[in-house]
Amino acid sequence: KSESQAKAHFYARQQMEKLKSYVSADLTAPGPRGAIVTTAPNNWLYPGDSSGNYALAAGNHDVTSNLPASLRSLGWTMSYTVTDTVCGTKVCKETKIDVAWPGP
Repeated sequence: KSESQAKAHFYARQQMEKLKSYVSADLTAPGPRGAIVTTAPNNWLYPGDSSGNYALAAGNHDVTSNLPASLRSLGWTMSYTVTDTVCGTKVCKETKIDVAWPGP
């Protein structure tokens, strides 16, 4: 169990670090995906996110495809949920990452 928890923590931390680059996104400008996608907001999609939305759009984002195939074949899943919260006059993004695996 502790080995699975360590792996889950590693992949969750990795996703959180990658998501940090989306915090100050200007959806009208080219994003991390550059010229791959012609519409600027689509450049801010998170690789592997099946939601098809901006990486920090409120809601659930399934990023299971970012796990190694060896873990996916064992039934592991990974997603993150973004919740908008009021921070004074701005909106903050609270992000929670969930990594799940079958068994103990």
